[in-house]
Amino acid sequence: MGNRLPLIYVAGPYSAPTQQLVDENVNIARAWAELIWNCGGVAICPHLNTQGFEKPGAMREGSSEWRSDFAMFLSGDFEIISRCDGVYFIDGWEQSKGAVAEFAFAKYMGYPCFFTMQDVMKFIDEY
Repeated sequence: MGNRLPLIYVAGPYSAPTQQLVDENVNIARAWAELIWNCGGVAICPHLNTQGFEKPGAMREGSSEWRSDFAMFLSGDFEIISRCDGVYFIDGWEQSKGAVAEFAFAKYMGYPCFFTMQDVMKFIDEY
């Protein structure tokens, strides 16, 4: 029990104009999280943690439901990131308002940010 495993947060797009695209975003993040587990790390995948929790109408960006959900989930994401050892940003993260905010938070807090799986694997191996 003395050896901790590195805990990696998976950041990337969740919201999308259609449920099919949301599901695709979730599946992509899930695949990356599974790969992190298979490489010897522990992955936190917020896409799976709160999948389907959003209010009806929350996928319409700019709606009051979207703003309310965005603020609530982002504050939770920041809390989770603060307990992780690093953050992995999957392709397309730059187009996600949430992932961009998570990147800014992680950088501000000094947490390692990874953009390739090779960097994640190196971090896990050296942990």
